Order: sequence, then C-alpha cells, then structure tokens
Amino acid sequence: MESKLKLIGYVAFILGVTATVLSLFSFGIIYALLTGAIGMLVSIVYVGIDTKYAINKKRITIGIISMLLSSVPILFLLVVIILSKINS
Repeated sequence: MESKLKLIGYVAFILGVTATVLSLFSFGIIYALLTGAIGMLVSIVYVGIDTKYAINKKRITIGIISMLLSSVPILFLLVVIILSKINS
C-alpha cells in the first residue's frame, strides 16, 4: 500500500508542478486549469488514503504540497481578474 501511495503522491506532485509552470504562460492557462483540477483530485485521493490508514505521521506531506501547487492557476486567474477590475 505504501508504494502505491508514494506513486500517487509523485503523480500529484508532477501534475501540480506542471499546472504551476503552465499558468506562467498566457497560452497555457486553460491547460493549467485542467491540469490543476486533475492534480487536485489526485491530491485529494492521496490525502484521503494517507489519513485513512495513517501512513505518514508528518504534518506537511507531498499531498498537501501538491494541493497548493495545483491551486496556483486558479489563484493566478483570480489575481488577474481582480487587478483588471481595479485598473478599469
């Protein structure tokens, strides 16, 4: 079970990093949102399994970091919308 959980954690982390990098490019924001949504779902699965079976005893796991990275495109889009409303 631990090896599967590690694999899920690494997949969630890679999806989160990909979503964060794609959100930096103007042409990649749609792909960043899609990748971030998939990364968020995988992170939720990771955290759910980790909590259910109490595998990791750390406070900050790779699932939490992946959730943060997967939410960057949404936060970036929110900041852009707020700044455009302020400037107009």
